[in-house]
Amino acid sequence: MKSRNGKLALVALALVLVLGVGYAVINSVSLSVTGTAATESKDLDVVINAATPTTGTTQGAVSSPANKSATITVTGMTGTSDSRTVTYTVKNNESDVDAKVYVDAAEDIVVSKSSFFSVTTSITGEANAITVPAGGTETFTVTVGLKKLPVASADSSTDITITITADAVVKS
Repeated sequence: MKSRNGKLALVALALVLVLGVGYAVINSVSLSVTGTAATESKDLDVVINAATPTTGTTQGAVSSPANKSATITVTGMTGTSDSRTVTYTVKNNESDVDAKVYVDAAEDIVVSKSSFFSVTTSITGEANAITVPAGGTETFTVTVGLKKLPVASADSSTDITITITADAVVKS
């Protein structure tokens, strides 16, 4: 009787193994997904929306900020200690995306008469960038100084254009 029970147990075990292997073979299905995905590039709605010059008896004119650039027209500086500072306000019109705003580095701002004028910015952090929160504003300053006295009165003024670019801040 023991031999018969052993044979039945062996047959039952063999059936379970065959069923298990058969089930695994039937259920091993390869899934293949094909197609393409694309992302859309979008220019963030970040603008210079205000320019406030410093006060003083003589002041360089500041053109109205327009979108991603603004111009300072510096006039009336007569001594090497003279300078003009303008505070720019950058507005992020995006409601749900913080923006990393890059300002021209002081050394990259083109000054047509660079032998007479120096330019500095208040942004000294990572790559001349400030982070503007979604729907918020941030400020930075640009100072134009007189390095040496001009030879002719035509050299005593200059136009300086400040430009910004913006990227979305990737949150980790």
